[in-house]
Amino acid sequence: MNIDTSEFEGSIDELSKMLQKKLQKEIAVQGNKLQIDDVSTSRIRDVLRQSLYKLEPNAYHVISKSGSLKVKKSKPRSHKSKQKRGVPPSAPRTMPYFFPGRLS
Repeated sequence: MNIDTSEFEGSIDELSKMLQKKLQKEIAVQGNKLQIDDVSTSRIRDVLRQSLYKLEPNAYHVISKSGSLKVKKSKPRSHKSKQKRGVPPSAPRTMPYFFPGRLS
């Protein structure tokens, strides 16, 4: 199982030690990639998510693609502000034609 950590800005050695401690397996570090054998993808993904959360909460998420995992940096969420849709019509505009103060 290959894990691509190219977007991870923390210490890859620290991450690999955390994974090795949890999984009890040897982890090979090759540049910005980690190699783990004989462990299921779902187990690695879960442990990787836990480890990333301990290092930096809500900063990264894990994507699984065809036998490999990728660590991606989370984008900050923006709150949608209420958009002003206009001004409600005045009282004379909403009343029938015989309203005394209505012009035209």
